[in-house]
Amino acid sequence: MNKIDKQYIRILLGEYNCIILDKIQKIALKHHEIIRLVGGTVRNICITCLHNVPKEIKDIDIITQNMSGTEFAKLLSKYSTEYGYEIKIITDTTYLKKSKHLGTIKCIITYHDRKLELDILQIRKESYNSGSRIPIIDNASPYDDAFRRDLTINSIFINLNDYGIEDFTDGMKDIMNKQIKCPLDPIKTLTDDPLRILRIIRMQIILTDYKLNDDIHKVFKNILSYDSIVNNFKNISRMRIHCEIENLIKYDRFQHYIKILCEYPQVFELIYTQPFSNISKFHKIIDHDTLLTAIYVQQNFETIKPRTKNNIFNTDSSKIIFASPICLININDSFIKQYTLSSHTQKNIRKIAYLYNLMTTQTDHKIIAAHLINMIHNKYISNDDIHYILVSVSSLLNKSLDNLYNIINTVTISTLPTPINIYTEVCKITKKNISKCFVTKLYVLYIYYNLVYDRKGVNMALENVCNSVKTNLIN
Repeated sequence: MNKIDKQYIRILLGEYNCIILDKIQKIALKHHEIIRLVGGTVRNICITCLHNVPKEIKDIDIITQNMSGTEFAKLLSKYSTEYGYEIKIITDTTYLKKSKHLGTIKCIITYHDRKLELDILQIRKESYNSGSRIPIIDNASPYDDAFRRDLTINSIFINLNDYGIEDFTDGMKDIMNKQIKCPLDPIKTLTDDPLRILRIIRMQIILTDYKLNDDIHKVFKNILSYDSIVNNFKNISRMRIHCEIENLIKYDRFQHYIKILCEYPQVFELIYTQPFSNISKFHKIIDHDTLLTAIYVQQNFETIKPRTKNNIFNTDSSKIIFASPICLININDSFIKQYTLSSHTQKNIRKIAYLYNLMTTQTDHKIIAAHLINMIHNKYISNDDIHYILVSVSSLLNKSLDNLYNIINTVTISTLPTPINIYTEVCKITKKNISKCFVTKLYVLYIYYNLVYDRKGVNMALENVCNSVKTNLIN
């Protein structure tokens, strides 16, 4: 299981990457250092070899045996002229600042105009004090380092001395079985670093045909019962959580994320500890997936990247915006122009903006009802849209709109006269050839008066419309 042909590994890594890695290996041997490849690159090589499924090789992670990442990067810099490459050591990224205590370093090595990005870190084992996410670092063996990692499939090493596979956690077996598994008891793995919850979900999204093993599945199903995980998760900043979510929902993967949260509601509850108010009003009229999406938008509206918002709003803009009051507050033309949205989505959002403006600026519920009924009658909005907007605006304004809802429900759309029939009747009664552009206004007034005088007062309603025309109230 641990045997993969050395030449095949080199082919997958790429010619120029191997030339650079060979130079790095020679420098390491000069200083009695052992270096290994680890992480996503090794995982992807193993998946390609075992399942013949090509996986992209991007940035490469290296672990050193004796030196810190910083010390080894300085050593590479020292030998750059002798070995004919250029090296740029990067120290100012947010990730590196947060990982400074781990001795992590990132560098870019250029050889014949080809660039290779390396993250360099020393082999280590970790222990944690209660309530702290910052690990206590100790010297370790490769075995120790493998078992402190999040998943077995991420714990496989390639020793650059001979390009041999080192697999202490049976990660190759789990790749063969398409299984996502922690090297240790998942309760300990997730207690040590609860952000691994999101990283495990990310792995499920990346490897869509891989399944969580039974141990992780059981912990995810009942995660709120593990105080050690819950308490440590609460100590993580919302920004760190948001960054992890951004990593796993980029491109077209947001719906995969939502489906996983639907499968594990306690994980959802742990991640979203403060959902927006009046959420219970929405759960009966919006499907679970859309509601979770709306909650994510509501909580992270300012920091979600445009590309992510494009994917979200183009999926189901109406329901998501209705269920996210912060969207209702912000939607306007400048909001729409920020994102690359389809014309259909733009039309929906403008419609929502109109509805929200109507509901929040007009105080007379009967007039609002008249407008909404007219829009339904002309198929400009659906009955479902009315439900969503009523609940959402009610939540936003923190007041009941049940009266408005009841008014709309008393009118049977199919029995109402069409605008053109009203137009013809009004022209006949008033003996005026009214421009057809006034038809919609006439209809709204008709419905308004009809609501005021109830269903029995149709003739009185029509008479009032005609009087309005006669007295030039419609212009």
